[in-house]
Amino acid sequence: MTSQPKPEFNCKQALKLFFFSAAMSLFLTPFANGAETIKFDGRPIEIAQARNNGCPTNRYLLRLAETRNYTVRICATEGGTLTYISRGKNGRGGITLPGMVDMGDRYEAVNGNTRYRISRNYLTVNQGSRIILRERVTRWVVGRGLQ
Repeated sequence: MTSQPKPEFNCKQALKLFFFSAAMSLFLTPFANGAETIKFDGRPIEIAQARNNGCPTNRYLLRLAETRNYTVRICATEGGTLTYISRGKNGRGGITLPGMVDMGDRYEAVNGNTRYRISRNYLTVNQGSRIILRERVTRWVVGRGLQ
């Protein structure tokens, strides 16, 4: 009976294959998802990220605003219906309100006696006549509409 040579694990070849595969996947990923990069405030952002930007299905990003503690998205349907989506940056809290109104220089959504207002300058939340939150907008992005 002839003994067959025992297969040996070639660590060097395995590492080469691993790094080659990782490099190719990183290189090809932008082409695979069709990502297009533009500059905003001197920083590159991917349009693919802006298309799936936290808006519900069949809605597109109209505005994105960031404050120190919140990210606010104003999403729109093709017919013009606006939705207000706010999330806390700490991972807690958030609200989605359909039926937001474009007031010209700001957007407003209502939930009972609570009003959520967002403009290029401030996010303001009022309960009745009392201001319960007011934060300066640190980033304001104008969406590109339907793609």
